[in-house]
Amino acid sequence: MGDGGLGPRPGRIAHEATRLTLLAMPNWSRTNFDDLRDASPPDVSIQWRFARRALESTELGVSRFTYEPGARMPWAHRHREQEEVYVVVAGSGRANLDGEHPDPRD
Repeated sequence: MGDGGLGPRPGRIAHEATRLTLLAMPNWSRTNFDDLRDASPPDVSIQWRFARRALESTELGVSRFTYEPGARMPWAHRHREQEEVYVVVAGSGRANLDGEHPDPRD
């Protein structure tokens, strides 16, 4: 390839020396949170929508929590293995993450 014997440049594949094998995409599914049942307890001003069952996921939990202004989660929780990602779409909030209270705007 005119590379002086140094091999392919970083980020490029040497097609002559590599045989690419395309694997079939595993089963996948899609759902809309608005189509899922609100699973929040009575008298809680938060919508809880859980997609794990609808997506037929055994390892990934996907949830959407929609808080009314001034609402608070009624209890704390912890996972032994599962990681969580929090995405604040609008407004602001506060979380207790292992005793720290990071500002979501940072």
